[in-house]
Amino acid sequence: MHTSRFVSLQITALAFSLFSILPAAFAQEPSQTPESPIPTLFQSPAPSSGQQRFNGAFVEYSLRTGLSFLNQDELDQNWSLDAGIRHSFPMYLGDTRLAYHYDDIAGDNTDIALHGIGLTFGLHPFYLALLSNSLLGHALAAFHLELGVTARYALVDVARATDQSTTSHSDFGIAWSLGTGFDIPLWSPNHGHAPWLNFNYRYQTGRLDLPDNETLSLAGHNLFIGLGWRVNGLLF
Repeated sequence: MHTSRFVSLQITALAFSLFSILPAAFAQEPSQTPESPIPTLFQSPAPSSGQQRFNGAFVEYSLRTGLSFLNQDELDQNWSLDAGIRHSFPMYLGDTRLAYHYDDIAGDNTDIALHGIGLTFGLHPFYLALLSNSLLGHALAAFHLELGVTARYALVDVARATDQSTTSHSDFGIAWSLGTGFDIPLWSPNHGHAPWLNFNYRYQTGRLDLPDNETLSLAGHNLFIGLGWRVNGLLF
């Protein structure tokens, strides 16, 4: 009697153990798909282990190109090239950018090559939108107003209509600019680094002093599109 009861208890315990183990053995692991590095409109992937989440502090190396629309009707063939380094303030409230500018300006009888070194200061009024960690939030936080100053050296060739001769002249001056722009990440900046598209509008002043006490206004509008590589964190 005792022996059969003991055997029954052992069988019961074994059956209970099997029913406890089988569901776990046949349970499927939830599928783990890798996060896309591309931020969506309303959400950006979280940083992986060892990566630095983008908090607004960055260093950017960028190249931009664009068109210039000057107030001088006779100067109607204009394009620009720009290469620079950009450094944000903490908390994304502002940034500074040091850049080399090249402007090629041409008209019926005038060719101007402008070389410049410029410094711009940007203010980000919607920087708190970065807290949403989404594509829309990154674009809003990156929107900025900027004030800039550029030291420019101009090489001017003017063709005379009378004898087809060319007069060359050079001039040095300072130009001021006001502008606005925004940037969009091409993949999640939470990975520690990312390429960004830059869009920028700028109104720039300036003039050239020509021979015979003549002046030529270089004031006008500039539209730029560029590609930048941002690294999270500050240089210092």
